[in-house]
Amino acid sequence: MTDVISPIRSDHRAGPLSGDSGAPELCVLVPVLPGGADPALFLRRYRNALESLDRSHEVVLLIPSSNPLAPGALGTVDQSGGALRVLQFAQPVGETALLSAALNLSEAPWFVVLPSYASVHPEALGELVETALAGADVVTAARRTEGGRVLDRLKRSLFHGFLRLGPSGTFKDLGSGVRVVRREVFEELPLYGDVARFLPLLAESEGFRVIEQSVEAEAAQSGSPPGGPGIYLRRMLDALTVVFLLRFTEKPLRFFGLLGATAAIPGGIMLAVLFVQRMMGQPLAGRPILLLAVLLAVLGIQAIALGLIGEIIVHLNLSRRRTYRVDEITPTVTSGDLS
Repeated sequence: MTDVISPIRSDHRAGPLSGDSGAPELCVLVPVLPGGADPALFLRRYRNALESLDRSHEVVLLIPSSNPLAPGALGTVDQSGGALRVLQFAQPVGETALLSAALNLSEAPWFVVLPSYASVHPEALGELVETALAGADVVTAARRTEGGRVLDRLKRSLFHGFLRLGPSGTFKDLGSGVRVVRREVFEELPLYGDVARFLPLLAESEGFRVIEQSVEAEAAQSGSPPGGPGIYLRRMLDALTVVFLLRFTEKPLRFFGLLGATAAIPGGIMLAVLFVQRMMGQPLAGRPILLLAVLLAVLGIQAIALGLIGEIIVHLNLSRRRTYRVDEITPTVTSGDLS
C-alpha cells in the first residue's frame, strides 16, 4: 500500500476534542470507488460545507487500484483550513478495507464517511456532525427524496424490509453511505468483507447510540454507486450474512435446527408411510418419493448436526468473547450519602 500525503493547508482553527493538539477534530473519509464523481469537483462541491463546520478537520481520499487517481487530477483544491491526504492502494479493495486503513492513519476522534457518489446536500454535513457531537456514537443520513423512480423505491423497500428480520433494523436508508462515526465504534466493531454498508446496524446491536437523521438529498446526484448485474445479489447475500450474525451468532442451533427440522420432519413422515406400505406388501421399487424422503431426512439430520457443532464452538469460545457493552458506571453510593 502506498501512502501519499499532500498537505494543502495544515493550520487548524479549533482545538481537537481528543485533547491532542496535533490531531484534528474530524477526519472526512472519501472512498473514491469506481462510478464516483471526479474527486476534485467533489471536493470543491463540499468545500464550503466543510469550512462551515467551524471545526478542525482533514480530508482523506481513499483510492483503490481499480480506480487510480491520475497525476495532477486534484489540481489546486483549497480545503479552507483542513489537510488533504491521498491513500492510493496497490490492489483492488472494498470500502470496508479502505475505512479500516484510514483508521490507522488519522488520530481524529470523529470520522465523517462521505462516499464520492453521495447524494446528500453539502449543507447536511453540519446537521449530521452537530447531532453526533450532541451525544450520539453514530449518525447516519437518510435522504429525503420526493418522487423518484418506482423501481428504486421498490428495491430500497425490499432491502430494508429484509434487514428487519434481524433483532433491530429500523433504518430507512442505509444506502446513502454518509455517516458520522465516533472513533471507538470503528475500533470495537469487527469490520471485514463488505459490511461497511451495515455499520449503523452493527453498531446498534453492540449497544452504541445510533441515530438516523433525515437530511436533504442532492437534486442532481454527483456520480453513481458502483453497480453491475450481480450487485443486487451480492448485497442481498451481505444482508443475509449480517442478519445471521446479529440473530444467530450465539445460538446457531436455532437457525440450523429450524432448517433441519423443515427438511427432516416431512422426510421422516414420508419414510414412515413408505415403511407401513411396504409392510402391507406394496413394493417400493421405482417410486421417486423414496429417494425424496431419504434426501430430506439426511439433509435435515446434517443441518441439525451442523447446528449442534456450532453450539459446541460457541460454548467453548464464549468466555473469550464479550457479549455486552457497559455504557456508564455510576459512583458507589454509601448509606451516609443517602441520609
